[in-house]
Amino acid sequence: MNVRYALTVHEGGYISAHGVPLAAVEKQAESLGLELVAVESGWKDYEINFKRAVSDLVRRGVTGGVFGDIDLQDHRDWIERVCADAGAAAEFPLWGASYRDLLREWAANGFQAVLTAINSSVLDLQWLGRVLDGKTVERLIALGNAEGFSPSGESGEYHTLVLGGPPFRKNLTIEHASPYYTMGYWKLEITGVREAQGPGQVY
Repeated sequence: MNVRYALTVHEGGYISAHGVPLAAVEKQAESLGLELVAVESGWKDYEINFKRAVSDLVRRGVTGGVFGDIDLQDHRDWIERVCADAGAAAEFPLWGASYRDLLREWAANGFQAVLTAINSSVLDLQWLGRVLDGKTVERLIALGNAEGFSPSGESGEYHTLVLGGPPFRKNLTIEHASPYYTMGYWKLEITGVREAQGPGQVY
């Protein structure tokens, strides 16, 4: 599989659900060696603008997209429909996998991420800004014993910003971040992301 582009949707320079600045996603794409396609859209016109972006990529020779869904059937159905309308296939390599296995594989392979948004109805403020390492993974898995809690954040329990891992040419670090609250979520206000100078804390 030849992955050439990264596609994201932002509103006013921010990825809405994750609460991270578009500039951080630009750094991710650069470090991964991908061309970023950034589409500005609100929720009202999201599908129209997303489909338009996929259609443009198809015209550039793209035949399909890769998505990280695990078990949300409604969301998979939506992705498959809009991609098909635009003439592209949709691949779901994680579909049906075990939350626990995926999280432990993530930690074992040395990926780095920070929890940038947490649903305040299921997680308290102490989780915000936590590094998604092996210790955090095991704590999330333990919480996954509660009914309706997805340790991988599949149902919106939390969102992350990936800062490093095997595909990254250079790991990234957050320069500064502070908490704020909006629409049921605690989020990090991130004011800068740069290349990391070495191993250690991500911010």
